[in-house]
Amino acid sequence: MLHGILEGTDQVNLQILLHQTLLWIRSLDRIILDNCQSSRPMSAESTSPKT
Repeated sequence: MLHGILEGTDQVNLQILLHQTLLWIRSLDRIILDNCQSSRPMSAESTSPKT
């Protein structure tokens, strides 16, 4: 019984950790995008794929 409770707690902690990590990655992506956009102006050349 105690083992099941511990397992459940681990699962909840894991989900919280995963959620926090996803939020952190998303905010990190936004920061990187903002830095890229502010460092150089958007041009047609940067948006179009290389041929």
